[in-house]
Amino acid sequence: MRLILRRDRVVLPPWVVVFAFLPVAIANTLSDLYPTAAERQSYLDIVTANPALTALYGHAFGSGLGALTAWRLGGTILLVGLASLLTVVRHTRGEEQAGRRELLGATAAGRQAPLLATLLVTFGADLALGAIAAASLVAYGLPVAGSVAFGVSSAAFGWAFAAIAAAVAQANEGARAARGISITVLGLCLELRMAGDVGKEDGPSWISWRSPFGSVRRVRPFVDERWWVFALFAGLVAVLVAFALALSARRDLGSGLLPPRPGPAAASPWLQSPLALVWRLQRGSLVAWSLGFAALGAILGGIAEGGVEVIWDNPKLEVLVQRLGGSSGLADTYFAAIMASSGSWQRATPWGPR
Repeated sequence: MRLILRRDRVVLPPWVVVFAFLPVAIANTLSDLYPTAAERQSYLDIVTANPALTALYGHAFGSGLGALTAWRLGGTILLVGLASLLTVVRHTRGEEQAGRRELLGATAAGRQAPLLATLLVTFGADLALGAIAAASLVAYGLPVAGSVAFGVSSAAFGWAFAAIAAAVAQANEGARAARGISITVLGLCLELRMAGDVGKEDGPSWISWRSPFGSVRRVRPFVDERWWVFALFAGLVAVLVAFALALSARRDLGSGLLPPRPGPAAASPWLQSPLALVWRLQRGSLVAWSLGFAALGAILGGIAEGGVEVIWDNPKLEVLVQRLGGSSGLADTYFAAIMASSGSWQRATPWGPR
């Protein structure tokens, strides 16, 4: 654990601090833009009438400041799961593939020490994130029960995908495959929640119930806290961690449950160039990123109308948009702001695969 903390001393604290204080920043922004209950209800009516916004953020279970904050962060929680699973894969299968795991195994460290240390560090980081987020929301003036429920929800979500990544990393022989499968599972879980929320006014349907995204929303912070949902996350984490430990105890170093597919004996003629080699190595990532950005474009196109209605409904936002690009191009200004925010997040997330 000390070795992991030493190596991640520059990577781990930033994403914990950023994601921990993001909720209180969102709450402060919503409070400034919509100071009264009537304005918050009007804002909620506009955004929930747009199916694309409902798919992106999920259903809002209340118009209070805390409930709107939790709803607005419904999509951002994806980054907590992403950071958790990347950390686990990097310090388990990534270390093994680089050869450092074999060096540690030659010392007095136990066979399960690397996996357990990685899980404990990741679980601790998620717990610290949730604790700081809850404390900051309480200090801001939001209810204690809802703040604690929100903080525990963030930690539990990160734990779930850390456990998923631990199991996937033990089942695959390569770090790239483990990362790809773990991120694919994350994306599929998000799609299940989105499919279950669209058109369901009474909350997530049974489809999104099968996803950690949908389950974590069932906690309903600041509205009607359902603490029993955390028992489901505890059971999922316990089963996945036990499965990962069982695989780690039985497999050989460098091997996995899923053996790699053997390649052809001879390369095809089209691989005889540097460009072809780059395409062969990166085609999976390029296709995945292209499909992801195509889906993002479809979602942004769907929420454009709702975003413009929100701007017109709030005089403060209207003044801000006029400063950014003028009232003649609200949709263009909205897209420019969204893409600028996306670029800022990309520059501020140093925990990606290296």
